[in-house]
Amino acid sequence: MLLLCSMGVVRGQAAPPDPYLNLRVYPLATWGPQAGWGGGAGLVAHHVGHPGTVALLTAAPAQYETVLTASIATRNPHAAPWYVALTSRYMTTTRQPFFGLGPFARGPQRTLTDLQSVRATVRLGYTLLDGRVLVEPHVGWRAHALEAPPVAPADVQSHLTQAAAADPYGVVAGGSVAYDTRDRRAAPTRGLLLQGTAERFGTLGTDELTFDQFQIEAAGYVPLGGRHRLFGVVAAGITRARSGGPVPFYLRMRLDGRRMPGWRRDRFFGNDRLLATVGYRFPVGTVAQLFRIEGHAAAQVGSVYNNVFEDFDPAVTFAEEPPVTPAAVPLRPAASLGVHLAPLFRDESYIDLAVGVSPEGVTGVRFTLTRTLRSLRPPHHE
Repeated sequence: MLLLCSMGVVRGQAAPPDPYLNLRVYPLATWGPQAGWGGGAGLVAHHVGHPGTVALLTAAPAQYETVLTASIATRNPHAAPWYVALTSRYMTTTRQPFFGLGPFARGPQRTLTDLQSVRATVRLGYTLLDGRVLVEPHVGWRAHALEAPPVAPADVQSHLTQAAAADPYGVVAGGSVAYDTRDRRAAPTRGLLLQGTAERFGTLGTDELTFDQFQIEAAGYVPLGGRHRLFGVVAAGITRARSGGPVPFYLRMRLDGRRMPGWRRDRFFGNDRLLATVGYRFPVGTVAQLFRIEGHAAAQVGSVYNNVFEDFDPAVTFAEEPPVTPAAVPLRPAASLGVHLAPLFRDESYIDLAVGVSPEGVTGVRFTLTRTLRSLRPPHHE
């Protein structure tokens, strides 16, 4: 019995794993056109305080934008049948772009503002059907502060002044559901990902504002042999104010180069959003048998709307500045070529970059095909 105890085994149970720390470096936080030059690093703590616990602290300071995150989960959200996770993110930027509200916002009206935000969320995740289904209710806190510039184009100034006066802070509560049959989280070759979120934001203080948001997304992958495959994504989002004044622009749906390379960052803001992507991923090669390099070619269409049920028009316009017809909002196109770098030893994505073209020009961005609900760390410079 003494021998068994000294080996860490009592009544057939293994001893709890020892705590340990890992350092992380985030190379994509080194530079960005909005954030400027900077860096990113993090500290991961495993099994601290309780077996299975994962805690992560990260910092991504840059010239114009700084992001700090802190996250902790009782278990690994990607592997455990259930978990409780607390995630928080602080962001401050002097280069929050705003082109105007709605699908007809003009590119020359781009105005940079100062914005700060704090978000903290508690999520309870529970899986069903061997992990293919995730149910995740959540509750959290948000606070925002925007400083409007003294001079801006007239159409932009009114929205910025309104948003700066709001400075909303309050509670958000809701839930998410996901169904995932993909063979991998990063660069899957087959399978389907369906996920949806519904939440209500209620502000506190003198100026009460309540609004609901709903988002649904479907991503599918069809193998063509080897690592060649087709992929498609359809996403929709809706924002509806329930009481109080207008919802600040930065809390509404957005559509930009992160989902449609070719458009600039935060190019469009609106109550509602539609997006559709079709593309082809193909293998390029490997590096030292450690990393896999893949390429992609994709085409996208999408738009934002004041009310998608009233304004949607299935037509696609290639005009840089289409005529303003509020009753008919056409889809805006984009096309992209990109590269994806992922390790062979871990189911993660390290780099996903794309060069895109749209009627407005060419942009190079970090391409986001879809973001899963189980991510522990909030994004750095989005």
